[in-house]
Amino acid sequence: MYTYFMESQHIPEEFIHLFPVTSNSALATHFTISITKVGKWARARHLVKDPAYKRAMQRQRALGHTLSEDARERIRQKALGRKRPQSVIDKAMATKRANGSILRRERHPMWKGGRSIASRHINPAYTQWRMVVFERDGYRCQDCGREGTGKKHEGGLHAHHLQSYSKFPALRYEVSNGLTLCSKCHSQRHKIPFTKKPPPEYIECACGCGTRMTRLNERGQPRRYVNHHAERGRRNGPIELEKIRQAQLGRKHTTEHKEKIRQAMLGRTFTPEHRANLSKATTGRRLSESHIAKLRGRTKPPEERAKISASQKARLALHPPRPKSEEARRKTSIALKGRTKSPEHRSKISASKRQKNAAKRNATNQLSLF
Repeated sequence: MYTYFMESQHIPEEFIHLFPVTSNSALATHFTISITKVGKWARARHLVKDPAYKRAMQRQRALGHTLSEDARERIRQKALGRKRPQSVIDKAMATKRANGSILRRERHPMWKGGRSIASRHINPAYTQWRMVVFERDGYRCQDCGREGTGKKHEGGLHAHHLQSYSKFPALRYEVSNGLTLCSKCHSQRHKIPFTKKPPPEYIECACGCGTRMTRLNERGQPRRYVNHHAERGRRNGPIELEKIRQAQLGRKHTTEHKEKIRQAMLGRTFTPEHRANLSKATTGRRLSESHIAKLRGRTKPPEERAKISASQKARLALHPPRPKSEEARRKTSIALKGRTKSPEHRSKISASKRQKNAAKRNATNQLSLF
């Protein structure tokens, strides 16, 4: 510690600024010291090289450096069976895109001018030539006699060019140059090993409807349900219900949604269990002060009040209220026994009574004038 302290006392400031972006040999030449001394000074001040400078130096040292066959083989053997994480792959691809080193189009050794087998079927001339060849041969393989399948009778059949498609472009759409073959015979003509697909594995839909389906979809992905059957018979758990409840908090229904709910509720009667649940949910619930203030300040125009009163009268005419039975009256009297009104409630009742009495007196006074 004492040696590092003594070393750090006389280190020039220029050395501290140059060390992160300058090689050790250049620093030793500039300050006329040894490379070992450069390392001691850097350790005394805890200096490190800049990461960008280190990458640039590694790239410069790798230019023009070729590995021997033995070194390549050792690297290959070490990398066999090793899987790179996705982060490393993404980083390598980002570097290749930045440097423009991805082989594409004309730069790729397998580039064929942008053509593919799939592009043939887009060409109307090729599709017409293909159908004419199938119709001429009766939708039957000319080597093994297999017939085509499907609604168009062309399933499993290929249109083979007797003269090569790429070497003889003038004969591409000549009907005499075409021959109907099945996929197996077509592979044998081109000397390509034919691999027959295994029969599909069938399972039943997990919703319980009994529909049989293939275990893999068209893309080779496993599946459990027929389309749109995933929600059948499945109940949401507590976690899903809590997510739904949190998503619905603070959500307001639109006018159209409210109208749909109203139309759906017309003529619907609650079951006794539903009524009991509603009474339990509303027991002890009180409106907030803000809600009460909103209700007090809400006034309806006279036209709307007239409509409401007319609708209420029509409803009462259709469904007149039933008179209470003696049993219901007895239950009501028992429930009201011992209940005392609050002072505020009493004052409101007395105020309303006074208003009614005043209105009656005004009416009698006006009648007495006549």
